[in-house]
Amino acid sequence: MKRIQMIIPLGLMILVGCANPPTPTLVPATPTLAPSPTAMPSATPTLTPTVTPSASPTPAPTLTPTRAPTATPTAQEYLKRAQAAAAQYDYDRALIDLDHAIQLKPDYAEAYSARGEFLAELGELDRALADLNHAIQLDPKLVEAYVNRGTVFAYKGEWERAIAECDHAFAIKPDHVGAYLTRAYAWVGKGDVARGLADAERAVASAPDDADTYNSRGNILLRKRETARGIADLDRAIQLKPNHIDALMSRGIALANQGQPERARADFDRVIQIKPTYANAYFQRALVYQSRNEKDHAIADFKKFLELSQDPARRKIAEEHLKKLEGK
Repeated sequence: MKRIQMIIPLGLMILVGCANPPTPTLVPATPTLAPSPTAMPSATPTLTPTVTPSASPTPAPTLTPTRAPTATPTAQEYLKRAQAAAAQYDYDRALIDLDHAIQLKPDYAEAYSARGEFLAELGELDRALADLNHAIQLDPKLVEAYVNRGTVFAYKGEWERAIAECDHAFAIKPDHVGAYLTRAYAWVGKGDVARGLADAERAVASAPDDADTYNSRGNILLRKRETARGIADLDRAIQLKPNHIDALMSRGIALANQGQPERARADFDRVIQIKPTYANAYFQRALVYQSRNEKDHAIADFKKFLELSQDPARRKIAEEHLKKLEGK
């Protein structure tokens, strides 16, 4: 796992949040020519010889288009499909494909690791941890499983365990970019921003064309109040991956705090376009609308947030804003 959500304590309320085969074109059969009409009998009766009736013309056969039988994807193909779906933030689709992969290959450690990763992104941390433990049991040298398990511990706030998992990953594969990013997140969570930034710097140096590395460093720089550098890194992340939701969210929040609400709203609009069910984008956009006195838009976005979010603490904050806006 390389995509790590960062928390930036800024002014605004921040809530971290196979193609189907083509239908064949039917080629119409060549029309069958109708037999010539029977000649009218002569008025003068003639002896008509007995003729064995000829068989009716055989109509041209109708060509029925045939489809090549669709082969069932292999476990490896299901894993690739899952990874492609996750890259578009469609974790539900990814999990379905991974279930198929595991059904086909019950000892597929990589599939368990990926399923643990995507379950963590959906907040199902206990299920994620169970899958990652099983992946490591199947393949103790699977570096991604340790990185993903470290991310789960980081999401749980167990910073020391997260760092230990990343260190284990480095023992297997030095300079692993995902391990740098997860450990950076854990260092920041533990309060050691300098060590977190150092790991993010190593990630950028190891993978200078990876959007996640710039997103990580940009978020840490924003936390250090180095706003211009932080936004520049987020710009680079979005340039490399235009649908990078975390980078768009972080940049939108930073821009709002810089007094650029229109640019901030454009980033939140883009997130909602990419993932219409991303609750925090509605919350942040509602705050922008509220700051601009666009009351009706703010109310609509807070209500949409409440419709999508199940987090009781966050819902309470949104409800308090709504009460003020609606004069209750």
